[in-house]
Amino acid sequence: MKRNMNLTKAVLIGGMIMVSSIAYAKNDPSDLNRKNKIAVENLKVGIKSDNSGLKKSSIYFAGYYRVAETVPALTEQIKKESDPKIRILIALVLYKIGDEKSIGLVKEMAAKDSNPEVRRMCTCIYDAYINGNSGSFSLSVNE
Repeated sequence: MKRNMNLTKAVLIGGMIMVSSIAYAKNDPSDLNRKNKIAVENLKVGIKSDNSGLKKSSIYFAGYYRVAETVPALTEQIKKESDPKIRILIALVLYKIGDEKSIGLVKEMAAKDSNPEVRRMCTCIYDAYINGNSGSFSLSVNE
C-alpha cells in the first residue's frame, strides 16, 4: 500500500514537471516580441531617469546587449547630462553599439566638451573607432 502511494506521488510529480515544461516550451513568439519591446522601453525610461543608479545600469545594459533602439535616448541624454562620468559611460556605450551618427557626437564631444576628462576619454573612444579597435573597452558601472 505504501509502495503504491510512493509510486503514485512519483508519477504525479513527474506529470506536473512534464506539463510545466511543455507549457514553458510553447512560448508564443509574438509574446516574446512584446516582452522585448517592453524591455527596450524600460531601458529608455531608465536612461532618462533621475535616479543615478538606475540611469547608469540602464546605460550599461544598453551597451552590453548593444541595443540599437536606445541610441536616440542615449544621444538625447548625453547632451543634457551634467555628470561627466555618465557622459563618458554613454560615449562608451555609443561606441559599443557602433551607430555612425552617434560616433560623430562622440567626436564633437572630444573637441568641445567643457570637462577635460570627458574630452580626453571621447578622444580615445573616437580614435579607437577610427582605428577599428571594436570592443576594446570594458564598461563599468561601479565608479
